[in-house]
Amino acid sequence: LGSWPMPLAIYWRTPEGQMLPDQARQRIADGLGLLGTACGKLGDEAQGEEVLRLAVQYAQDGSSAGKIFLRLGTMFLEGSRHGEAIGPLRRANALADGDKDVLSEVMPALMSAYMKRGKPVSAFAVLLEAEAAGLSAKVLKTQRGLIHERLGAKAKKWRKLVSQASAAGA
Repeated sequence: LGSWPMPLAIYWRTPEGQMLPDQARQRIADGLGLLGTACGKLGDEAQGEEVLRLAVQYAQDGSSAGKIFLRLGTMFLEGSRHGEAIGPLRRANALADGDKDVLSEVMPALMSAYMKRGKPVSAFAVLLEAEAAGLSAKVLKTQRGLIHERLGAKAKKWRKLVSQASAAGA
């Protein structure tokens, strides 16, 4: 499968490639997503990134796009490229469109990336968004602990202020 990306990259630049029906583009994107992830897992992160970026081009904003961005962000996280992981993970989050299965993977990864970049307030914002989306406490447990440990009393104070404001507005 390693020989697929080059012809697919060339094909994408042709008029025929640009006019592919959405279903075909999504299927190609899914295949490239699997190939890119496999490359990364087998130690060729540069090739994996290249393949996943091609998958993004095929997926555009279609049904496969969120999963492709999640794969790319996860690969960056696993390669200790935490800052680079944030962009694809945020895009995956935006494309999840409330799908709890996708969100339960994206949001903890995004919180982890923010924490590893020293941005606990951003991680806390994602945690609040995840709780509002109804993700289970089990999924969020590890990240919640790390965020609260880092923010300490500030996180508790924020929650108290928000609960008071919502009680006053109700």
